[in-house]
Amino acid sequence: MSTATQTSTQPNHLPELTVLHRVAAIPMISSSLCTLAEALSNYPLTRQTYNTAKDISNTAYRYTEPLQIRLAPLIERADGYANKAVDAVESRYPYPFRAKPEEVVSLVRERRQSAADYVHGCMNDANKAIEEKIKAPAYNVAQGIDHQFAPIVDYFEVAVTRLSTENGSSTPPAAQEAKFQFQRALALSKTLKDNLYVYSNEQLKQLQQQSALVQKAMETAHAITNLASSSLHTAQNRIHGLSDTMLMELHKLQASTASLSSSLQTSASTTLHESTSQIQAKIPPQIQQAYHDIATQLSSAASELSSIIKTKDIALPEKVSRVGKEVHERISPLLETVRKSISEMLARGKSEASEMTHLELSAHSGSNGHRKM
Repeated sequence: MSTATQTSTQPNHLPELTVLHRVAAIPMISSSLCTLAEALSNYPLTRQTYNTAKDISNTAYRYTEPLQIRLAPLIERADGYANKAVDAVESRYPYPFRAKPEEVVSLVRERRQSAADYVHGCMNDANKAIEEKIKAPAYNVAQGIDHQFAPIVDYFEVAVTRLSTENGSSTPPAAQEAKFQFQRALALSKTLKDNLYVYSNEQLKQLQQQSALVQKAMETAHAITNLASSSLHTAQNRIHGLSDTMLMELHKLQASTASLSSSLQTSASTTLHESTSQIQAKIPPQIQQAYHDIATQLSSAASELSSIIKTKDIALPEKVSRVGKEVHERISPLLETVRKSISEMLARGKSEASEMTHLELSAHSGSNGHRKM
């Protein structure tokens, strides 16, 4: 009797989970589910799978209906508790339950633009502060220091202009258009350097003689290099003769370089009260120093080669190898440097000498014309 009564009191309808419908009705979730369902239904690769999954889910749901009817009281009670939890969350955070997708997108864009504007404003303020508190004071101080050099640069420009006028050239526009004094000084220095690259006839002769010595030394160095790579028997027969010739030519070249360096220093030590033509014959200090360094390196190379040749406790093949290595790695590059330096100085000296000869001929013809008058 009790069993029949208990069976008759059980509900015959399916329990409804209202909390699921409530959550699915939230605008953000509803929009997301609709978008997902539409994408799965329309995409060719997922359309068939999605429809099949829906059919399987509906079939499985119908098979569980008897169990749902039996568990209806528990399901309805759990649904009530879930709704109470959702009510508590919604009362505390109501916006996510009512916000629409377009409102959220608009809010995100506004916040992003606001953040970008804030960062941009901070960067502008920082740049403005750096400009006002660091760059501007430093620029004013540097400009004040630069103005202090104006009288010196003006005096320098007058001297360079006078020298350039006597040579038939003019002050470069860079010196006149320069904004800062150091730019003017740099442009004037370049002009002055071009006007002072004139060599005396004696120095040109020394350069030509030294060029010939360099050519001979390079030929000997080339012969030693080829000999060191040839057969041992040939190297043993000729190494001493070529090495002695190399030493003799290095000593001659070192003496010639030292003599030319001394000549350059003598030209550079004339007083500042000389005429313009004498000032033009001076040589820049860097050329004097370069020739002094070359003379020192030639002396060192000759000493090293002599030391290798005079060493007696090494075998002849090793001595040949050392001599060839010394000539190839040290002497040949040094001779090539000397050759290039001499070629540049000769080319410039010949150009300046040609211009001076042309000026002298013009002056001579002008004086003859006055005499005929």
